[in-house]
Amino acid sequence: MLGIFARSKPDSLYQTLKLEKDLSEFKKIHYLMELEGEICTLSKEFNNNGNLRKAISRLRTQYNLEIYSEVCNCVNKEKAPLKKSGAVKIHKKYVKDWAI
Repeated sequence: MLGIFARSKPDSLYQTLKLEKDLSEFKKIHYLMELEGEICTLSKEFNNNGNLRKAISRLRTQYNLEIYSEVCNCVNKEKAPLKKSGAVKIHKKYVKDWAI
């Protein structure tokens, strides 16, 4: 990012995200994991065709990020599919390890 707009120092992650307009699905997930640290599997932006699961797998293998899956307790719980008994299925979220 040093060549864009003749800047002499690198931009912060947020400024880089703001400058780029056409982000791929993977870059969106990568930036979101860096900024927020967690993504719910029921989020409607990234739950298309298993792209979220594939991107998390790519971040774990190619980028060596420590990403864990935990049981999610968010507001998207009402959108979760139901079991045969009528109870809501437990969904998970991916959490980036903040200590690294």
